[in-house]
Amino acid sequence: MLIINKSNKKVEDNQLIEVTYSNSGDSNGNVDNISLNITKKIITTQYKAIHSDPLKTKTYKVSDKDINKIVSMIKDYKLINYTDLPIDTDLIAMDAPSTSLGLVYKTIDSK
Repeated sequence: MLIINKSNKKVEDNQLIEVTYSNSGDSNGNVDNISLNITKKIITTQYKAIHSDPLKTKTYKVSDKDINKIVSMIKDYKLINYTDLPIDTDLIAMDAPSTSLGLVYKTIDSK
């Protein structure tokens, strides 16, 4: 299966190389990031509750079983299809963190 992202480059569905999650930037300047590098089989976390705290970074090894479970969940829930979700309210909390989920795929030539 091929997927075309917003940059009009094709990616192979089975070539997921990284998953990122962030819930950072609240009114205190927090950082809360998680990154799964599938190629290296590691998860890296970064956290600090407030802008003046030191950034704590931790790295963990991840098993093939856990990676396969995550990749299966992404496919089962069709997370790649979620783009530009509508906001169902005019109210936006300006002091809340921004939350994002990123899926990085290996690109292929579209020739």
